[in-house]
Amino acid sequence: MTSSRITLAFFLLFLANFVRGNEFYITLVNEKITVPGFMYRVVDIIDAREQTYCIGIVQRGMGNKKVAAFFKAGMKAEFGYLFGNSFGVDASNKPVILRINKLQVYEITTSNREMAIVELNISLLEKEGEQYIEIFETGVTVERSSMMDVTSSHDKNIAQALQNCLVEFVDREYRGLTYRRPATTNHIYPILQEGAALKPGIFRTFNDFRDNTAQENPAYPYTLEINDKNKSGIVRASPKWKGNPPVGEIWGLSDGQFAYINLGSGFFRLTKEGDAFVLYGPSPRDGTGAVILGAAMGGIIGGLIAGAVSGGYSSRDMTKYRIDLSTGAMVPFEEPAYRRIESRLILFCSGFNDKESRIAITVNNQPVGDMPPGTYHRLRLPPPEKPVEICVNIPGGEKVCETVTPELFKTTVALLRIRKGKAEIGWPGGDIRSNLLNDIKTGQYKPLQEEK
Repeated sequence: MTSSRITLAFFLLFLANFVRGNEFYITLVNEKITVPGFMYRVVDIIDAREQTYCIGIVQRGMGNKKVAAFFKAGMKAEFGYLFGNSFGVDASNKPVILRINKLQVYEITTSNREMAIVELNISLLEKEGEQYIEIFETGVTVERSSMMDVTSSHDKNIAQALQNCLVEFVDREYRGLTYRRPATTNHIYPILQEGAALKPGIFRTFNDFRDNTAQENPAYPYTLEINDKNKSGIVRASPKWKGNPPVGEIWGLSDGQFAYINLGSGFFRLTKEGDAFVLYGPSPRDGTGAVILGAAMGGIIGGLIAGAVSGGYSSRDMTKYRIDLSTGAMVPFEEPAYRRIESRLILFCSGFNDKESRIAITVNNQPVGDMPPGTYHRLRLPPPEKPVEICVNIPGGEKVCETVTPELFKTTVALLRIRKGKAEIGWPGGDIRSNLLNDIKTGQYKPLQEEK
């Protein structure tokens, strides 16, 4: 083989590895779960996720590059392996269908550890003729942390999350709290239903809170002491128990007026805002000082909120968090970047253009608007990656179009300028791009339209 062929062979091998390096594959073929009392056999698996391109985001390499995560054999096959490993085939068991409503993996890195997180929401369905009946729906969040790389933990997290969901189902079935309803995906959770009043008592699990099924006569009676006399504005409840309850197994409490979530370091008040339950706490930061917007419930955020009560934080220092009612995860009120599976394209109209000028813009033949100088428009593009055509024009000028394919998890910036009587499109990089993105983030420029 000539040296040129050897060079070509190594180049193709490198390219193949590079392409594979941009996709991470997860398999459940070696995983097993244990669910005592689960007397059903799963006869079908339905993928009902809104986003089906991949199952989440992992971080690879020294730079923690974001990479899309996929199931190696597909959703249905991988969960089939897990059930096959875990349950024997018993024809006498009642048939049930597993519907995956949400499954997302992601990772968070702090200055001293990494966290692998999975959010899972499932339904169990029965079929009557041509109609599907939902008998249970539940969601969980599972987190594993380590000082080392955690990407290899996602298979175990997914299996643990499914086990937790099925254990919850067995418990609800034992307590007579399952149901039979049409298998749609637009049900309103009981805690949000009009006129719903919080029941006082203990929420053993997140699902008890979401379904407003507190135990009004718990085995361990308690009284609550409320601490709201601190500068942070965070309200902490300290239960005084009669007996020695397993506090770590209690999700939260209710006094009939407010709910209090157990973050491991105490019980903290949730406040209802519209269709969300929120609480406030400091923003955790990574080793570079960059804000990490959240983590799984009770983990890194729990410690920060407890510290805010006793550490002299003022209400001005607080960040708003919400409980994701589909999985119980605690996340920033605004959807964090680590859960967004998308490409981003920012169109920025140069502030050096004449202040009275306007650039008319279309994207894929759809009008965006007439952009004045110093404004931007952000597009969030779902996968898979597709070419985007941008066309710009000014009155009396020539229409100019360019096509770009934004890369998944990255932000592409188009700089729109007016030169020599016509609009043009540039693609800034380096410090110009970084400074521009930072100025947009810090509010130096205004969006063309209000961003959601």
